[in-house]
Amino acid sequence: MSSTISDRSGLAVSSQQAGKALRSIQCLRAVAALLVVLFHVAPAVTIGAGGVDLFFVISGFIMGAIAIREAPLNFINNRLIRVLPLYWLVTTLYLVCSYVPALSKSAYVSGTYFLQSLLFIPYFDPLGRVAPILVAGWTLNFEIFFYLVFACALPTRAPRISAISAILLLVTAGLVAQPLSAALQTWTAPIMLEFAFGLALSGFYTRLDARAGAWLFAIGVLGFASAQWFGVGGDGLGFARVLLWGLPAFAIVMSAVAFENAGLWPTSLRPLEIIGGASYSLYLLHGIVASVVYKLSFQSMFSGFAIMAASILVALISFYYFESPITKYLRGLTPRSPTPLRV
Repeated sequence: MSSTISDRSGLAVSSQQAGKALRSIQCLRAVAALLVVLFHVAPAVTIGAGGVDLFFVISGFIMGAIAIREAPLNFINNRLIRVLPLYWLVTTLYLVCSYVPALSKSAYVSGTYFLQSLLFIPYFDPLGRVAPILVAGWTLNFEIFFYLVFACALPTRAPRISAISAILLLVTAGLVAQPLSAALQTWTAPIMLEFAFGLALSGFYTRLDARAGAWLFAIGVLGFASAQWFGVGGDGLGFARVLLWGLPAFAIVMSAVAFENAGLWPTSLRPLEIIGGASYSLYLLHGIVASVVYKLSFQSMFSGFAIMAASILVALISFYYFESPITKYLRGLTPRSPTPLRV
């Protein structure tokens, strides 16, 4: 009987599962978050935004590889406990800052806008974007909806296939109907396919070997590099982004788990794994850090390095002194439901 541990997502996993593909995934989480920070401090590096695509593929993979036997209510509880506290805290900080002219250039926001942000309800902001108060939280609108789709698929006999099928139907419906509402545009956007990529990978990743990993890594890096080199944008949410950034992200995630399957994942990347553990904090908090650094350094040539270093430090503090303790505490208060029977 294998012992169980908990990964940073708050889900119980066996020690055997944890030894497969989780160390590499932790490193990729760090890479994804650092790419996003890089994009925000150096917008010319457009592929930095592809860190979001890496996150989405990783999310689909983790759900399909680890959460596949969770009861739906347990799954939703675990995910909300993991996501909500820090997101709500940072969103509230942004709300407070919006009322202080010295801290924010934007006008203060309404209570409805604030509530919609907290509840992950996609809507058009005053600038016409589908974005919450904490702009980086736009990705969480997709994540939370994906969790709901996956939770609905868990009681079925083939959860991965059911969830992938649901995503394909949603994207097809969006392509046909061309919805006007912010919520329907979000829930049917082609970028949702990147979660399906990760789900699909979770069904066959143990078959990948080092040779496949080498080819996949080359394909992924070449894909990202080509998009950057030729100045091809993929910053929307449509099929162009899925092709230009989603597929290379998929290849890179596959290559990482292939190398780990083969026992070739380097132990020297432990520092990157640690940053990966704090990647959620890094993603949500780097905007605040950037604002502070820019005010202190007057956007000097060293601002980018300062933002990167300070963001990592703040993220680690947040993870070890806020995220982890509150996640552990809230999980201890949550009753568990039995594993569902497949229907």
